[in-house]
Amino acid sequence: MIPRRSTGRSGSAITSRGFSRTASAPSARRTAPGRFTCWGTSTAAPLAAAYAALFPDRVRTLVLQGPPLDFDADEGMDLFRALAAEHDPEQVAAALDAVPTPLLEVAFALRKPVEYTVTTPLRLWDRLDDDAFVEEQGRKLEWTAGGPNLPATAYREFVEELLLENRLIESELELGGERVDLSAIEMPVLLVLGEEDEFVPREASVPFLDGIGSDDAAIVELPTGHVGLSVAEVAHERGWPRIADWLEERSS
Repeated sequence: MIPRRSTGRSGSAITSRGFSRTASAPSARRTAPGRFTCWGTSTAAPLAAAYAALFPDRVRTLVLQGPPLDFDADEGMDLFRALAAEHDPEQVAAALDAVPTPLLEVAFALRKPVEYTVTTPLRLWDRLDDDAFVEEQGRKLEWTAGGPNLPATAYREFVEELLLENRLIESELELGGERVDLSAIEMPVLLVLGEEDEFVPREASVPFLDGIGSDDAAIVELPTGHVGLSVAEVAHERGWPRIADWLEERSS
């Protein structure tokens, strides 16, 4: 739904509100007329949630996969906040039209530098004779490499208003002059979580359900990590069929 790359000076003018509108529009066009399923993965999940709150009449169901929603969660999110607090997102936005993917990848790697640079390669080396493991690792690397550049203004808003100030979960986030009220999310909501997710712990996702207005909320939790929710074998065998059934039951 989102272009792989953002180029040109137009990136600096894209805000979180405009970004969420653009990202959801293709999904709406590909479904039947009327409401559609709004799906947000990882750091796109807060935008998907905000869109559902601002435009509930357009969204039939809301699916949030590996979603960082409560940034005050102690376990797993404290280092992200510390890294964000050590730089000036305003300065980054002023210097760059779009934050390049390699810079974002370095930021994630700094969270666990030894894991990224030493442990993971050694683990792969030790299991080179395990074809299934090697194939899954390849899928994970392909999934994470070469993502889209992030519009600089959207990056600044994400760091300041979500990561540092946690405005979404407090229903204090404003986009385009409108307050994002989570209680307006009354459509069915599904959280897709990884039991081994080291980037977004369960505690950073589940509290979101306490603030929404929906009485139809569910959680699919799988024994895999953040990227594994999309590409791991267990996701394809056990996760996606459950998600498809959940959506089908609410498609009429």
